[in-house]
Amino acid sequence: MKKYCFYEKEHLHTLDGRPLTGTSTIGKVLNKELVYWACGLTLKELGWVNPKIKVNGVYKTVDHDERVKAMVSMFTKIRFMELNDWIALLDKAYKAHKTESDKAKVRGVEMHKQAEHFVKAEMGKQAHLLAYSTKIQPFIDWSRVNVKRFIASEAHCYDETLFVGGIMDYVAELNEIKLDTGVIPDGTIIVGDFKSSKDSYLNQFTQAGGYALQINNNGLFSANGEHNLKLDKPIGALGIIPFGAENLNINQHIRCNVNDFIEGFRCTHYLYKLLGFTE
Repeated sequence: MKKYCFYEKEHLHTLDGRPLTGTSTIGKVLNKELVYWACGLTLKELGWVNPKIKVNGVYKTVDHDERVKAMVSMFTKIRFMELNDWIALLDKAYKAHKTESDKAKVRGVEMHKQAEHFVKAEMGKQAHLLAYSTKIQPFIDWSRVNVKRFIASEAHCYDETLFVGGIMDYVAELNEIKLDTGVIPDGTIIVGDFKSSKDSYLNQFTQAGGYALQINNNGLFSANGEHNLKLDKPIGALGIIPFGAENLNINQHIRCNVNDFIEGFRCTHYLYKLLGFTE
């Protein structure tokens, strides 16, 4: 067997010393549905108030007069603004989505650490924290009902044919789960990924499909290439945990058509290479 190795400082997956493309990197060719979100943040800097607001998962229309009242102050300020101040405001508006995205990444790192800590604690590798963030509590509550056992946390995988490598957040064996779309059988193996986003997206499930492909082919590895585990059954479900979601319902972010997303990852990989992307 060829030697897999991961170099944390460079965040580099290798096989016999040759760099593998990261599984998450392949998703560059698929856009998230965030165009309206980015535009909204830009306009917000200019005083715009969204005509719709989401309350407990339901969108409601904001009264026109309320919007005008909220926007009049900024409208007045802009009317009498000096040119340099106007340019500075436009520059700030232009970068608003990047600024918010960077803040979300910082929050996401902390949530990811706590979620990883919980999984490892459930596996008996360390003690539980005295308290976990309310953001990851839905995952904790869901796990204690629906997870039979956690099999791996932050395990590595690779595929020689596509020449990709990755680190999945967790692998678990599930109890029977009744979804709106059907029933997940008892004993199903799920590969899951923690995200800081407010929803789960196609490219995230395609990424998870990439992990499933690699795990099915070669099993799980440590960072230094030690072959830790070869599963006795293929991955049967993919789970995305969007910790930024309001009233997070884990079951809504599980997909069981794993082979479709594995094929989706193959196609995404093909497009990635075709478009000439690099690490």
